Amino acid sequence: MTTPGAGGMLLVPLCEDCTDRGVLPEDYQAIMRVVAGAAEPVKAGQVSDALGRGTLPGQVEAVRAKLKPLAERGWLHRTPAGRYAPLTGHRA
Repeated sequence: MTTPGAGGMLLVPLCEDCTDRGVLPEDYQAIMRVVAGAAEPVKAGQVSDALGRGTLPGQVEAVRAKLKPLAERGWLHRTPAGRYAPLTGHRA
C-alpha cells in the first residue's frame, strides 16, 4: 500500500465519484464530516472550531489549507464568499 503524499501521490486525490472518503487521510475525512453535517455552507473558522482546533488565525489557516485542496480537487464546493459545502448529492 502506498502512503498518500509519497512518491508524488496526491495527499488529496482528485474526486472521481466522491463516494469513497476512505482514500483521504483521516484529518481530511474529519473535515468532510463537519462540512457534510452543516445545515449551510461553512467558513473555515467554523470548521476549525467544530474540530476543536480553535479560532485563532493560525489555527483557522491550518484548516483552510486543507479545505482548499478538497474544493480544488472536487470533494467540496467553495462558494464565491469563501464558504464550503458538500457537492450536491454528497451530503452523507
